[in-house]
Amino acid sequence: MKIAKYFADARDTANANYNSMDGGYLNANGGSSAGMGGSTSQPYIIDLDNTSGAAVANVPIGNAYGVVNAAALGIPTGVDVSMGIGSQTYVAFLNQSMIQSFVVGLTYVYSATASQVLETLTIKQQDANGNESSKTIVPTIDPYQFNANNIAISFNWKFDGYTTLTIASIAAGVKVRISLYPAETVNPSRTLAGNQAVQGYSSPNIVHSNQASSFTGANGGKSVTRPSRSRRR
Repeated sequence: MKIAKYFADARDTANANYNSMDGGYLNANGGSSAGMGGSTSQPYIIDLDNTSGAAVANVPIGNAYGVVNAAALGIPTGVDVSMGIGSQTYVAFLNQSMIQSFVVGLTYVYSATASQVLETLTIKQQDANGNESSKTIVPTIDPYQFNANNIAISFNWKFDGYTTLTIASIAAGVKVRISLYPAETVNPSRTLAGNQAVQGYSSPNIVHSNQASSFTGANGGKSVTRPSRSRRR
């Protein structure tokens, strides 16, 4: 098989999985749209800190091809960006996104300022042929969650060197943490060890789905059904 065709097939497979309604994390039986993998999803954690005395609008993450050589990596003045894991750097994250794309299965937003997690997120994707698409996400607090300082957004979207995630605004003096949990990653170098380029991951179980539970009341044994509360870590 020609190497160009192989990479084209791997890209098409990843795109098909992303666009499929059946995409997402590995199921309980270990199956996935990629047919490979099984380890629990580990997040890419980006910390944004508005050190200025005023709110900063439209704070972007990503768009590696457009900003990797730009001043401040495209981050607005007054906002500091860092990675939330060890010695990893934001530059390294951008560089990796250009050669190892991934499908985000869960977007987790945290801030000590509760109102900050309600800021609108916009996902913009583009292609070198000029095609562009965007998706606006309006975060909503789960009425059954205990902590209002975080929001988990279960929505599949692709992150590569042309992808930008924009936060509508970061309030003055506020820090916000964005954790991107991949459902699938594409790494062509895996084939050197005889593995598939696309690897799937199981859910990190950040959000426990609501389940109906029944109990018997004292009024003649009438059964009442109510949803159980979701738990977010």
